[in-house]
Amino acid sequence: MDWIWFIGIIVAIALIFVAYFNAMQRKSNKVKNALSSIDVMFKRRNDLIPNLVNTVKGYMNYEEECLSRVISLRNQMDEGITNRLNNEMSGSIKNLLAIAEGYPSLLANEEFLSLQKALYDMEEVISAARRTYNAHVTNFNTFISIFPNLIFAKIYGFKKYELFKVSEELREGKIYYN
Repeated sequence: MDWIWFIGIIVAIALIFVAYFNAMQRKSNKVKNALSSIDVMFKRRNDLIPNLVNTVKGYMNYEEECLSRVISLRNQMDEGITNRLNNEMSGSIKNLLAIAEGYPSLLANEEFLSLQKALYDMEEVISAARRTYNAHVTNFNTFISIFPNLIFAKIYGFKKYELFKVSEELREGKIYYN
């Protein structure tokens, strides 16, 4: 009969290890899914940029540096979106839209207004996706940081995720060229 208790204890310990692994894996997958959603939103925003640039080009004769920067960043982001590139793109788009305010005929253009609204809406969706991602990251990081979860996290090799951060310039609302 003693061996039945021994087997029961081994099975119970194995079930505890499986339960902790599954919980960590589910939380990790939520973080990865939220990050993937942000990438999708960045790509959707990048798809709007060529249309905006083409619409603006005809009106802005003297703002080549700004347009070139937006095009360059968009092309770089096609190769891989990074936090730095996203921050630069957000700043460049903000700058482009601020410059556009100096062109009354452009502001009356329905295509420009439609694209501008689509970009603002996309930025709101991206902002919501960032908040969701950061909430999942905080949840996961807290989960693997408390006892006894931190022991299991160490055993299984789970590491903390980084929160999605915005550059200082964007946080302070500065418009800038890079």
